[in-house]
Amino acid sequence: MDYFQILFILIIFSFIQSIFGVGLLLFGTPSLLLIGYEYHEILNILLPASITISFLQVIKSKENINKSKKVFIYYCLPILVLFTFIVLINKNLINFKLIISIFLIFSSLCALNQSKIKNLKNIILKNNKLMLIIIGFIHGVSNMGGSFLSIFSTITNENKRASRKNIAYCYLIMGLFQYMILLSIYFYELRFNYLYFFIISIFIFYISENIFIKISEKKFAKLVSIISLIYGVYIFQNILMN
Repeated sequence: MDYFQILFILIIFSFIQSIFGVGLLLFGTPSLLLIGYEYHEILNILLPASITISFLQVIKSKENINKSKKVFIYYCLPILVLFTFIVLINKNLINFKLIISIFLIFSSLCALNQSKIKNLKNIILKNNKLMLIIIGFIHGVSNMGGSFLSIFSTITNENKRASRKNIAYCYLIMGLFQYMILLSIYFYELRFNYLYFFIISIFIFYISENIFIKISEKKFAKLVSIISLIYGVYIFQNILMN
């Protein structure tokens, strides 16, 4: 049963990530938490497929990666590496469901109310280094940096194609470093029988391209935010009931 649950999660959220740039980690992480997987196991299952999709999005897109890529490497990446390491060696002390639900709800409310939050664009553009540090921290402690990265990218890029490529670039780099840290700590405890699922993510990426072309930019951001909010509320409710 575990095999089919993981396969279903991987197919659905690989499809979302192939269209929006985020999704597999953003929704796959809480999904696997809810069915009982430990955090390091979740990273081991999801990261190879997420890295594969992000890589394909980077090499297939003709858009340029914006100038903030250097800022991302200098400010986001070190924080991500530090907190990924801290969290993985202290995973038994952390309530991942609570942290993830809070980040999902908060990020989705921010995204859905971007137009109502006064000067949000100016704040992000003027404090882009701080924003990237925050994204690195959030992704390092919870795997939930994707929603905040999506907000950051849609504000700092002209169109959805440029936004998706920049999200994919950041996701690719973050995923590679996360996976290296994971292997360095838990290599002998991990099972690699799901590793070949990345092949499925390649197939899903190519069949999703036509949908990406047709979807509007407003729906592009809004749909991910609505799904994030529903997921966050559901996980938080699950915590309260248990």
